[in-house]
Amino acid sequence: IEVGLGRIEVEAGRAAADVAGAPQGAIHLVSGAHVKVSGLPQARLDRFTIALRLRPESLSGELARVATADGSAARARLWVDGGVLKCAYVGDDNKLRQLAATHVRDTVLLGRWQHVACAVGRGRFVMMVNGRLAASHPATAPDVATGANTLVLGAVDGNSALVGRLDDAVLLDRDMGLEEVRAWSGYFIGFGQALVPSVQDDFD
Repeated sequence: IEVGLGRIEVEAGRAAADVAGAPQGAIHLVSGAHVKVSGLPQARLDRFTIALRLRPESLSGELARVATADGSAARARLWVDGGVLKCAYVGDDNKLRQLAATHVRDTVLLGRWQHVACAVGRGRFVMMVNGRLAASHPATAPDVATGANTLVLGAVDGNSALVGRLDDAVLLDRDMGLEEVRAWSGYFIGFGQALVPSVQDDFD
């Protein structure tokens, strides 16, 4: 499963234009808006990665979630809470696991493009921000499944979306490693292990 999104303009909760697969462009989320990704095959994920690029205009709200087939509950979520990136998933023991990127260097910043990723698999639960490991914890296998409209970007069920722009959103049926995420993110580690962006922060 690899779902890539092109340009989708969202106004008042509806997609005005959907050209999925386009190489350029971003999803523009306004307050309360969301995009449901149709056409996902039915599959049970024993590992997964949710990754995307964002340029927020607010510091709290939903980014992405994988819901149950009827949309009644999230089995995996990626969101921002007061500038802190968080990820959670339901394990095969039906218990919720949650991880937060609490270091100040991993804080989500207003008006700047940043890349975030959450991966679960092979006994590990990790979060990566701008190509850097932000948090890690031992993990159980996830109880997450995909199907039509189970992947949602933005707000659903009364939750508030993170206002801003999203791009390069992917859901993978594998857990990406740090080097692969770093290559995807457009960032690299330079001299002194300082984070150096290889793409400008103000691009659209």
